[in-house]
Parts: sequence; C-alpha cells; structure tokens
Amino acid sequence: MPWQEFKAHIDNNPKDGWNHLDMPNRGGGRPISYEAGRAFSRLTERHAENQPDGDDVDLNELNTAIRTAFVDFFIVQRKPYDEQKWVDRTLNRAIRNITRRYAERTHYLPCVVTFKPHPSEFSIGPVRFLTQGKFFEDYGQKIKNDYDDSNRQRRETLDARIASGEYRAEDRKSDEETDDINRMVFAWIDDYYRQFTWIAEITVPPCSTKISRERAETTVHAALDVLKLFFGWLEGRDFRLGHQRGAPDKTAHLTRGADGIFRYEIARSDGEGASADDDWYDSIQQHSLWALQAAGSAISAYLSPRKTRSPHRDRWLGALHWYGQAVSEPLPAAQLVKYVATLERLTVLEESKTNAETGGQNVTDVVTRRTALLSWTSEDPSDVAQARQDARTLYKWRSSLMHGRSSPLTKELLNVMHLAHRITREAMFSALGLYVQLDMLGKVEPKDLEARFVELEAPLSESRLQESTEGSTPSSNG
Repeated sequence: MPWQEFKAHIDNNPKDGWNHLDMPNRGGGRPISYEAGRAFSRLTERHAENQPDGDDVDLNELNTAIRTAFVDFFIVQRKPYDEQKWVDRTLNRAIRNITRRYAERTHYLPCVVTFKPHPSEFSIGPVRFLTQGKFFEDYGQKIKNDYDDSNRQRRETLDARIASGEYRAEDRKSDEETDDINRMVFAWIDDYYRQFTWIAEITVPPCSTKISRERAETTVHAALDVLKLFFGWLEGRDFRLGHQRGAPDKTAHLTRGADGIFRYEIARSDGEGASADDDWYDSIQQHSLWALQAAGSAISAYLSPRKTRSPHRDRWLGALHWYGQAVSEPLPAAQLVKYVATLERLTVLEESKTNAETGGQNVTDVVTRRTALLSWTSEDPSDVAQARQDARTLYKWRSSLMHGRSSPLTKELLNVMHLAHRITREAMFSALGLYVQLDMLGKVEPKDLEARFVELEAPLSESRLQESTEGSTPSSNG
C-alpha cells in the first residue's frame, strides 16, 4: 500500500507497527500485522509440541527459522499458499535448520559451597564439583590455548573477507588494539572464575544453546539444594551459583549522633559458604549413601525432561526446589511459607481429595498428618501425636502469615523456626525413601503414593494422631 495509507493504518493499529518479516540479502523488512505475528507464534508452539524432543527447542529460535523458511518459499519462490506440502516443507526446513546445530555441551559454573577446598572433587548425581585449584590444573592451559586459537581464526576470517572485498581494510582494528582487547577479555574470564572456591561441571545432552545453559543451571542448582539438605539450614544457607547474589563479605555502617559527628562500624565475614571438616563428603557417603545416590539420580531428570517420566521423582524435585529456596531465604516469615510449600508438595495429591467441591478431607489435616508420619523419628508410636502437633503449629503460622493475621516481622515466629528447619528436612529424607521404594516396586502412579500414605496412616489410632492442646499459636502482633 502507499506510504500515506500505510502510515494511517499504523496510526489506527499501533500494534502492527512492530511486526515484520526479514527479507534475504539485506532486503529490509516486509510489514505484517500483529495478528500475523501471533499466528507465527502459535504455529511455532504447535510444531515444537509435535516434535519427539520438543523440550529441546528454543521457541524464539524456531520462530525465527519458520519465518525465514516462510519468506523463502512463499515470498521469494512464490509457492502457492494453499498447498499443504509447502507448509510442511516450511516447518520441516525450520526444525532441521535449528536442530542440526544442537550438540552436547559441558558447562562450568562457579559455585559457593564450603570455605575449604576439600575434597578436591566430589559428585552429586551428574554434577561434578571441582575445587578452583583442580579446575585450573586440569583445564587452565587448554582454556587459554582454545581462546587464542579462536581469536586467531576470527582474525584470519576477517582478513579473508577483506581480501575478497566483503569488508574494507580500514574497518579492521590494528593487531596491537586487537591483542589488548583479547587480553582484557581473557583476564575478565580468568578473574571471575578465580573468585570462587568451587566450579561445577555438568554435561547437557544435545539441545539449543539457550536451553542447554538453562538445564545446566537448573541441574547444578538442584545439586546445591541436595547439599543444603545434607548440611541443614545453618551451614547450607549460603550455597548458591556464583552469579546469584550473596551477602557481601565486607560491610560498613555509618551513624551520626546529636553532636553531628559521623561514626562508623565495619565488619568482614570469614568467607562465603559452609564451614565443614575435610572429610565431610566421605561422612555423607558413609552414613547416607542411599540418599546421596537417590537424590543424584533424581536431579538427572533435568537434563532430559521427556525421558523416564516418574511422578514420584518429579514431586520430590518440586519439593526440593521449595526446600532449597527456604534454606537460603533471609526473612523467617517467607522461609516458613516456603517450608510449608515443601511439605504440601510432598503430601498432597489430587487423589487426596482435599478440594472443597469433592467433600473430602481438609488440606490442613492431610498435610499435618502425613508430615507427622514423615518427620516422626522416634520408635515410640505415642510420640506421633507430638509430631502432629509440631506440624500443625507450622501450618497455623503459615496460614496466619498468608492471610494477614500475623505480621511477617513478628519476633514470636522465631520461637518455632527450629521446628520448620527440623521437620521439613526430616520429611524430605523420609519422602525420598518412600518414593524410591514405590518406584522400585513398579508402583509409579500418584494413586500408588496416595494408597501408600493411607496404608501408613491406618495402624495409627485417632488418639495418636489427634493434636495436643499445647504448642505455639500465631500472634496478630508484629
């Protein structure tokens, strides 16, 4: 349409002004409507869902590939729009063009774990943690050599393009300037990795570059959450990926008194991470090898989401994520809410029939009853009533905080946080054993887990499960 007509259209339909198809050979853009752009997005999502490994596909990358193929077939080659075979060829070319670039990648992610670099390496499932010293001993020279080679290849490629007339010689930086930039970039990389005591190594199966990094970070994050489970709240709260914000190791505080004089306080931490004996990993292997192996196997699911589906495993991984968030949460109120979310994920299923419309059980009763069974460590059955009361105390606090009856800054909450730390951690270990047992028996459906919970509850009389009149009650004061 003529420019004035197009401008009037955009003025009346401003959303259409941001959509276009890129034309080949620097041919600019071909305007399309906002709804046409949405149609490409819907087509992209459907095509990805229909792929055997659709989870490996980056939707933005596939959308761009579909648009490129569409331009070639229907605009450049002028193929008929109403023939299905050309639509199929457009989609097939797009998926082929992006998946041929997929490759296995090994990622190296700096982490905060323990102060001391001991042992020199250890593993949590597919994640291998190396000390900084071992990392640079094993890979330092190779990293430098590969970096130099890639810079040399880029320089040779640029020189070849200048010789062919594709680029102008005056656009090329001098060798001295290029070398300075390369040294600065390498120093940036080297300095960043040397800030951390630990480097996590994780290999991700072939998928898009973006998704490969996401899966690497998710899996390493889960491995750190497993470590939080073994170390507990006090020691494990600092565990994190290097690029996630942590507490500063140096702080200062200024005050000014009535006399107008500034005064200061300074503090410096001993470092980030946990304080642990040199044999901490050997101790975990000696006393809890089954849990270490089971948890490590579970987090492997993040590397290939569509393979070996296990509802029990996925339920535990969801709870692990909440638990890891809770351990590192600095605000006790938010920490308790996340702990209770962990317990709910472990214990509540659709089959539990806790929805109001089903006329079934109250969710509070289900969560507290099953939490008591999972966190009950005594051999005396009579102690389960106290475990139920402790769980109910946490749930009351959670409800009081979520529904505004208690201030998130109330000091009284601190009196029950020891229960939250202990109960949730014990429930996580017990649930892991329960879920693994069901999977090994071939009872892999949610209904099997519900049946197992009902079976565990049956021998316990109502008198043992009833709540005590004692316990901490949330206050509305804060």
